[in-house]
Amino acid sequence: NALNFKLDAGDYVRINGTTVYQYSGAPELVDAAKLAKNINENANLKAIGIEAKAVNTSVANPYTSPVTVSGTPPTGLAIIDLRFYIGNGTKTFTITGFATVSGGSVTAMGLDELVSQINSQASANGVPIVAMNDGGRLKLVTTNGETIAIEAIVNVTTAADAGNIKIDYSQLLQGGNTVDHDYTTAATSYSAAVKVGRITIAANETFNLAYNGVSGTGEGLNFEI
Repeated sequence: NALNFKLDAGDYVRINGTTVYQYSGAPELVDAAKLAKNINENANLKAIGIEAKAVNTSVANPYTSPVTVSGTPPTGLAIIDLRFYIGNGTKTFTITGFATVSGGSVTAMGLDELVSQINSQASANGVPIVAMNDGGRLKLVTTNGETIAIEAIVNVTTAADAGNIKIDYSQLLQGGNTVDHDYTTAATSYSAAVKVGRITIAANETFNLAYNGVSGTGEGLNFEI
């Protein structure tokens, strides 16, 4: 549910009554790195020894075939791109031609090529993420625990007679699901998977933590404290 990863009005985190994270009026992804930065830069909280650290590491399922087609349609052509959004969503890059679907056949990037593409695009665009081939799994690590979002853009240029294109996000991002895209209509469709980082808050003395919308399943602030 996209609402689980969107910062909404009424969502906040407060420490000892000081608001350190809330909706600013502009749409953005929930980002544990931003929360940690806000905590660490607050003079009042720093004075009492409160510190925060965010981390975000994704190790996906074994990379075998992240794009498949249900059935064996005799016709149809689609091009699939991957767009990465890091942090609150303002840092982004696109890997074009990640996969091509022609009839019932799929040609997709191998894991090593995908890793190379992610690293080169991230470096060129100043995006704080590194990709690795971890024993046949795609491993993604953000520098300061920034959110990782991967969007598939499925452009069906020639519709198939039947079938769906399936994107198995579990091979791209830890905890992802499989999403179906219609292969019978010439159109562009989108789907995505998001992994928010984990934040640890520590202090030299007892402190009060108040929040709204923060939970593993709740809407708005889907990260773990």
